[in-house]
Amino acid sequence: MRAYFKIVILILLGFVLFLLSFCRAKQLPTYADLVLVNGNLVTMDTANPRAQAIAIKGDKILQVGSNEEIKKLIGGETESIDLGSKTVIPGLIDAHLHFMGLGSARMQLNFVGTASKEEIIDQVAKRVAELQKEEWVTGRGWDQNDWPVKKFPTYKDLDPVSPNNPITLRRVDGHASWVNSLALKMAGIDEKTPDPPGGKIIRDPSTGKPIGVLIDRAQGLVSSLLPPPTRERQKEMALLAAKECLSLGLTGIHDAGAGKETIDLYRELIDTGGLNFRIYAMIRGPSDFADAYMDEGPEVGYGDNRLTIRSIKISADGALGSRGAALLEPYSDDPGNRGLITFDEERAYKTMVKALRSGFQVCIHAIGDRANRLVLDLYERAFKEVPEAKDHRFRIEHA
Repeated sequence: MRAYFKIVILILLGFVLFLLSFCRAKQLPTYADLVLVNGNLVTMDTANPRAQAIAIKGDKILQVGSNEEIKKLIGGETESIDLGSKTVIPGLIDAHLHFMGLGSARMQLNFVGTASKEEIIDQVAKRVAELQKEEWVTGRGWDQNDWPVKKFPTYKDLDPVSPNNPITLRRVDGHASWVNSLALKMAGIDEKTPDPPGGKIIRDPSTGKPIGVLIDRAQGLVSSLLPPPTRERQKEMALLAAKECLSLGLTGIHDAGAGKETIDLYRELIDTGGLNFRIYAMIRGPSDFADAYMDEGPEVGYGDNRLTIRSIKISADGALGSRGAALLEPYSDDPGNRGLITFDEERAYKTMVKALRSGFQVCIHAIGDRANRLVLDLYERAFKEVPEAKDHRFRIEHA
């Protein structure tokens, strides 16, 4: 009996000590790891749109308020920064960006801002002089609408400066490529080559011969010949893209179309601490990889919220500048051309239904009015087939 009372007393004593320590812990002040004071904080809170200071602990915001309120959270280990009235905004998120494409663009010729095809040809000539025979020249950013003569270029513009080096230069929108005759020859493209589904080979109307401009899926006839980047080069692309995004205030992006290799690369960089950046990845579909991912279900917040995968990216048409956007009426400057539908409607529809049933978002590139009408009709049909999916948030990219 005495032993029994001893046990009860010890239990009660332990409980009392626990309560005392709990109360004491509750009384200890919580200090911030970092405070920013004397600033102009844009809070995005309609009730309190502006503040002077902010307190942060770990990856959480403790409090936003006046200098006086926030200074109470400064402890012995707190880093305090006086903003000197500078403005602070939440990290920006770009809702449609081709992350690896951005990194790749920083490793090849960049034509954004050029005002003539002659400027581009000069850049190409300088690059050719640095290369060995048969090495590829790649670049991106040309736009014939910025040139004095607003016409598509041809292989004849490139051939004089690149007789021994294949060239492929993507348009600013990524939906057309300008190539030289060597690239056409290597790809086996001539007047007898049919347009691939969802693509178009621009031809000389008098001869039917390709002029050196490939639209949408026709680009793959040449791009498939490019040597694939090494794993190390891919890592460099991703890190260059992240560095540029962070320099502009972007702390996260929606990556509009990624395959298995790219997803694996993101995981590797996150696991090794190389990618201090947030990516909402859209898996390119319809595809077997997208189907397999939907079977597994959404993945949210991998690697300390660095990677989320719960959306599928599909392309329904091309772009306006390259005359590939699918229109209800012909292009005013290209009679007879109503653009291109670049996807299989029924396969895309099956992907939509599967996405609704597995908790995935669908994001479809549709620029022309015909493509938008088609996508909206498919969405409506899918929503009716899976009425229980309420918070689907299906998107049209570009519209």
